[in-house]
Amino acid sequence: MKYNWQWLVVGLTAVLTACSTVPTKKTSPTTLPTAQIERPAPTESAEKFLQLAKNAEPDRRNLLLFRAAEIWQVQQQCDKSIKIIDILRPELLIPMDISQANLIEAECLFDMGFIPQAEKLASQITVQYGLQQRTFTLKAKLLEQQLRWLDAASAWQKVAATDPAANQHIWPLLKKLSLRQLEKAMLTDSHLQAWLQLAIITRKYSADAYRMASELQNWQNHHPDHPAYQNLPQDLDLALHTIKYQPQKVAVLLPLSGRLQSQGEALKQGILAAYFEHENAQPELSFIDSNLLQPEETASIAEQYDFIVGPLEKDKIESLLATLPIDKPVLALNRVANQPPHPQAYFFALAPEDEAQQLVEHLLDKGFKKPVLIASNNSSMQRMVSTFSQQWLEKTHYSPNAVTFESSKSMRTGLADLLEVNQSRSRIDQIERLSAKEVQSFYRNRQDVDAIVIFANAEETELLVPIIEASISPFSEMIPVFASSRSYSQVMSNNSLRDLRNLTFIDMPWMLPKHPWQELKHSFETLWPSHRDSLQRLFAMGYDAYTLIPHLKHMAILPELRVQGLTGQISLDSHDVLHQEFALGKVEQDQVIKIELD
Repeated sequence: MKYNWQWLVVGLTAVLTACSTVPTKKTSPTTLPTAQIERPAPTESAEKFLQLAKNAEPDRRNLLLFRAAEIWQVQQQCDKSIKIIDILRPELLIPMDISQANLIEAECLFDMGFIPQAEKLASQITVQYGLQQRTFTLKAKLLEQQLRWLDAASAWQKVAATDPAANQHIWPLLKKLSLRQLEKAMLTDSHLQAWLQLAIITRKYSADAYRMASELQNWQNHHPDHPAYQNLPQDLDLALHTIKYQPQKVAVLLPLSGRLQSQGEALKQGILAAYFEHENAQPELSFIDSNLLQPEETASIAEQYDFIVGPLEKDKIESLLATLPIDKPVLALNRVANQPPHPQAYFFALAPEDEAQQLVEHLLDKGFKKPVLIASNNSSMQRMVSTFSQQWLEKTHYSPNAVTFESSKSMRTGLADLLEVNQSRSRIDQIERLSAKEVQSFYRNRQDVDAIVIFANAEETELLVPIIEASISPFSEMIPVFASSRSYSQVMSNNSLRDLRNLTFIDMPWMLPKHPWQELKHSFETLWPSHRDSLQRLFAMGYDAYTLIPHLKHMAILPELRVQGLTGQISLDSHDVLHQEFALGKVEQDQVIKIELD
């Protein structure tokens, strides 16, 4: 179709002065400065170029209209830019013009928050001379929206070929990758090798300033032309010049009497085990019964000790932090709702919410879309249900169905309702009542459910898994079943494990086979053969708490750092709360195997 361009430009000017019909912003994409090549100044007049286009020759007219569209784009009037592009499209035949039109509109859609539409249009852009920088910038931003950190870093490096300022985006993206992901990327991404090596150095040696300095010097010798050679990333430079905690006197506040004595003793045993494994740096270690500690004694403890581990009880943590000097570091062994402001307070707990969060991330990573939840009616399990449901809704806009049970009877009926088995049986009963002949029938379960998540203790889970298997129609594939650490116990018999076959669960490495602390495990089982699972987990937490002390400062500076502990891969968030990433286990026949995480 051919246009009378003089009348088109006049009409275009009129249309663009009217109200925009482009939808309002839906989401907020990551805001990053866009590298620009030959972009117009915001002070330029789009109307001037529209007027010039009225009498221009065809080969020049498109350039003038493109210029007007880009002026409105930099003036944040993308609705007008998109109108010009939509009118221009039927006349565009040259690949350069088509790509430029797609690029302008995709950039506008991205800035307006229409990310899926921008992604679709960007996929049609072929890189053209003069548009490379803008094309790779857009693709880098879109990859960030897709959480494809490594691919986004590669795209930013392509931008950096003509705009060195783009290098500033690469480091924050690589910080989001685990050490395993970085090492895997070293084998596949040849363009980011130097950046990847730098990121790996921070993961491996951040708590050892001398070793890290040596590794960084070696890295600089091999990469003298790298943009980070003269100017290390700010957080890495800060970590390099930060001295780790090296206390000479440590106070450990635990409930060594009263209702929580057994928990306090298990933590103490773990702390002592770690203490004696670090013979080269053994401070004076004092255990103080937090149940006997009076509030007025806090000042005395602060004066006598360099570092405090504990307390365990939430009210005692709040009381301690309210009076503790701000220069006194403390690693509390729980989390508190109203965290008092203290610049050197860290919080370490075995929180049910962390397990639920990890299950959400694992199921999403594996592509599951519609899980259902079945949970025991106690506070810890309900906290996990609440966290799982909330996180799944936020990430997928789907609220998973959930049922709660209090007995084996309500467990069966709740699961049957959840999988809609009762409805199927009811329909079969109706048909049988209407038929004079015997009806051959099989019940059917819901077909949209692709995962079942259990929040229950080991005994309850042992009952649940066989019921789930019996509730699945013979015509259906078995639905994968997942659970938290509460569903597994090390004292389960082979028969019990057979009842849990195919169950996938998360738990701390300490509780699973084939971990690297076999000698410590043997000593533990020799000294405390009757310790139940919960006390074994507290032992591991105590061990990790002591081991974490020299790492805490660097974990605060470099949040991407992970410390491998008995409880899992431990990280520190922006609120100085420590989190564990548990390992993955699966029951196969009558044994538990550890599954390597991707």
